[in-house]
Amino acid sequence: MLRYGFLPSDFHPQFLILGERSDIATLAQTLRRFAQAPRATEVEHRAPGDAARNTRLRIQPATTSVGLQRADGSDDFAWTLDSHGAEAFAVLIETMLAEPEPAGSTILEIAGTSNIPVKVSHGEFTEDFLITAF
Repeated sequence: MLRYGFLPSDFHPQFLILGERSDIATLAQTLRRFAQAPRATEVEHRAPGDAARNTRLRIQPATTSVGLQRADGSDDFAWTLDSHGAEAFAVLIETMLAEPEPAGSTILEIAGTSNIPVKVSHGEFTEDFLITAF
């Protein structure tokens, strides 16, 4: 199951998505399905031990702007994508997974926006990272 969370920073905040290769491959499939038929989709994950800090990530169709943004005053994030962006992100993830190295990551961001970048990673963090860090 995927683990994800927001890593705040004054200079380089990012949204980190962690998982095994199969979990990350499922994320790529979710992005491909979204690209074919855009509709709001919640990305399933394993919540941290503190349910009060349960970050949620929802992919939603773009109407005007695209990118990842945090809902005001909450731990909910909306990843607004168009079909082209979702397909391109799926390709980036699949390319990363095709590498033979035991660990890897890729940054998913939309050029020219001030949105939060999404880092997708497998094999770089321990199983409890983002679970006990909160």
